[in-house]
Amino acid sequence: MIKTPILITMKDQQLFVILVIICILTHIIRSIYEILKHRKIITPNRVSFVLMFTNMLLLWTSWFGLCRFDPQALEMPVIFRYSGIALVALGIVAFLIALFTIKSLE
Repeated sequence: MIKTPILITMKDQQLFVILVIICILTHIIRSIYEILKHRKIITPNRVSFVLMFTNMLLLWTSWFGLCRFDPQALEMPVIFRYSGIALVALGIVAFLIALFTIKSLE
C-alpha cells in the first residue's frame, strides 16, 4: 500500500532532488575510479583512498537521506522492517568476519 504524505513541502522536494543528484554523481565518480584502476591508468594510493572514502561517505549519506525525504514512501508491514534490520545486522557481521579473516591471512 502506498503511503501518501499529507503535505510534502517544497523544501523537502528540493532536498530530495539534491540528494538524488549527489547520489548519482558519487556513483559516477566511484565507477570512473574503478574503471581507471582496472585499466591501470591510475594506481591506488593514500590520496585516492581518502578521496574514495569521502566519496563513499557522501554516497551512503545521500542514499540513506533519500529514504527520509522520499515523496512516495511505502508503508511496509512491521515484519518486513525488522527482517530488513536483521539482514543488515547479519551482513555487517559477515563483512567483519571476512575482514578479520583476510587480515589474519596477510
